[in-house]
Amino acid sequence: MDAYRPITLAGSTLTGPRHVCAFFGDKEEMFRAVLPFIAEGLEQREKAIHIVSANNIDLHLGYLAAGGVDVDAVLASGQLQIVEWNQSYFHGREFDEGAALGVIDQLLTDAHEQGYPRVRLMGDMDWVLENRLGTENWASFEAQLNDLVIRHPVDVVICAYDLSRFGGSAVLDVMRTHPAAIVGGLLQHNPFYTDPKEMLRELRTRGER
Repeated sequence: MDAYRPITLAGSTLTGPRHVCAFFGDKEEMFRAVLPFIAEGLEQREKAIHIVSANNIDLHLGYLAAGGVDVDAVLASGQLQIVEWNQSYFHGREFDEGAALGVIDQLLTDAHEQGYPRVRLMGDMDWVLENRLGTENWASFEAQLNDLVIRHPVDVVICAYDLSRFGGSAVLDVMRTHPAAIVGGLLQHNPFYTDPKEMLRELRTRGER
């Protein structure tokens, strides 16, 4: 498979780096934008991995079913994998950045070893607020995800943010860690994207103040 074959996402074509931040006013708006992207992947026999809160799994699956996804079938076949936050982002009760990156790396690797040509991974980023992480912690995680996505060039990773829950400075940090963004339901090149090494240096400097 061509690692940069075009992919339809939020009314446009996604090419090049495939680490995308997505900003929405609520979950309904989020699913309106991403359901065609999810359905396209399932139709092409690609793997879908969704990282969500344990409290929101039923709601998440309900939105998928309402959008026409045969949830029971894709869960039974393993084509859709639901991963709860604490299984991916945390070691015990503390956020472990290295472990979180390692788990995502393993999820993508395992999917390809299972024979899937591509993974479309979507993470609901409400975990940041529910676990009261400082901006430097999760922005560093997001910056380092770029190198991980480069190592899996056919895959797509979408980080979904609810704008009603994140403040302006946090949103700007999110924008700076993603090469592409979905804003207003539309995919666009992100002019605020900052080289991950530069971003990490800045975050370390902030943490030392």
